[in-house]
Amino acid sequence: MSALDTKPCYHCETRHVSRDADAWCITCEKAFCHKCRYTHLSGNSNHKFISIQKYNKLALTVHKICKHDHDSKFHIYCKFHDDITCNKCKPETHSKCNGVQTIQEASKNAKTSFQLSDLEKKVSELSGTLQKLIASRTKNLNTIKDQKKKIETELEALRKKINDHITKIQKNLLGELNKVYERTKDELDESLKELDREKTLIHDLKDKTIQIKHLSTNVETFLGTHQLRKRYAIDEKHTSDMLRGIKHVYLRLSVSPVVQSLVSDITSFGIVEMVNKPDKVTDDEHKLSESRAGKISTPPRFVMRVKLHLRKTIKSPSDSGEYMKGCTSSSNGQMIFAEPSKKVLSIYDSKGNFYNNIPVSAHPFDVTSINYYTFAVTYDKMSFIEMLDISKINGIVTNRYRTNYPCRGISYMSGQIYVVVETEGIQVMDISGNVQKRISINVNGVRFFTTSNSRLYYTNTDAGTVHCCDMRGKEMWKFEDKNISRPHGLGPDSSGNVFVVGYSDAAKTTAPNSYDVILVSPDGQYARKLLRRSGSPSSVHYDKRNKRLLLYSHDGSVDWYEIV
Repeated sequence: MSALDTKPCYHCETRHVSRDADAWCITCEKAFCHKCRYTHLSGNSNHKFISIQKYNKLALTVHKICKHDHDSKFHIYCKFHDDITCNKCKPETHSKCNGVQTIQEASKNAKTSFQLSDLEKKVSELSGTLQKLIASRTKNLNTIKDQKKKIETELEALRKKINDHITKIQKNLLGELNKVYERTKDELDESLKELDREKTLIHDLKDKTIQIKHLSTNVETFLGTHQLRKRYAIDEKHTSDMLRGIKHVYLRLSVSPVVQSLVSDITSFGIVEMVNKPDKVTDDEHKLSESRAGKISTPPRFVMRVKLHLRKTIKSPSDSGEYMKGCTSSSNGQMIFAEPSKKVLSIYDSKGNFYNNIPVSAHPFDVTSINYYTFAVTYDKMSFIEMLDISKINGIVTNRYRTNYPCRGISYMSGQIYVVVETEGIQVMDISGNVQKRISINVNGVRFFTTSNSRLYYTNTDAGTVHCCDMRGKEMWKFEDKNISRPHGLGPDSSGNVFVVGYSDAAKTTAPNSYDVILVSPDGQYARKLLRRSGSPSSVHYDKRNKRLLLYSHDGSVDWYEIV
């Protein structure tokens, strides 16, 4: 045993005797030599021991040194960021965080903590999921073997009914069948290999989770649990990704309908293809995986690291300070802003240069892009939506769709227009104005609204909340925080992160004539302030296609930020 692996006997040391320990008392957390161990047990019969080798092996699985190369031990746990760090890192990363604890405080009752028992449960569930998936893949592999034989029999039976010139076609199709079978078999084999690899990782994680219960100190148990939870989150996401990609595979022969009656005209027997359909096991496990998602969560890396770089500030050509209300981007990169006081849509090219003003019917509230030239516009306190063609210099109103109550925020997604209608909720219509449905959402205080990736997003300025709903209006999450007490506009990116602009409580005292921009994580659990800007906020728009953030204010300016 190396010098690094030895520990002195606690009892011998008190008598100034140097002797290596060979056992570790879990109960009192001290090392004892063989002789002193039994002396210790004589008065403490309920104490439990493990070998010093096992203790050293278990202790090695837990990192105790800060990850930022300070060579310092962990001292601090930040509840908000779910982060463990040393005292040197605290001023840099967690000086303003609430809920910061010492390791000793945070690790109390670590062995009986919910986090450890929850991790243990979920590792076991994930292991069971992988076992079911492997069984499903194996069964599927056997099924396609039977299907292959069945198709071969069908082909041979059909072959007897047709003349000799079909022989070549038959051979070609049999070759195609073998190719499809081999390709399908290879894919299933690769799928099984990947599942086996993941199963090995989960078994290792399961073993470490069980082992960690026997660690010597609460601190080590706490640290080990924290680190294994991080690893579990990665493994669980990988398994969930595999779940989404797995479909039940079977082979099918599509026989040409003219084979029986028009033999002389046959050019092909049919097509052998691989057909995917949902697998019951993967379907059920995917639902369970979704229900578990987010229960072991950490602040998304993008939210914690993203920065905004100001590329350009756009000013109205008249420099009149007229504020812009709504904004959208066209497929060619143009930026279109609603300017209520001037009753126009202001169009800027992809580089931020002013292009044209399109006059509209009233004070525009919001605008959304339908296609290259067509836009839908809502108006302040007006109960209609207008479809506007801007291919002409002054634009043309092509349609006007009436609503029962005044409209506010508007968005276009997947061939449908979504608009906030006072009292009613979210009204959904096609581009011809036919109402498809109404989504029942309380829209009192809701002005700013958008859609993205089959989700509805809106802010309630009066309530100080940011909301994300599914397409039926069921709330996925609600976010509220003192950093954005009166949210205005919002813009989600392609990953579901949401940029929000509005006033904060802190700004009222420290910077009364300013507002903040924050970024909320896709699950609504975390947020970070990105910048504070002087003036009054109007709204914000995130252009997914060009990855740019447009922040517009009541002073008539638009800040164009790049995401870095």
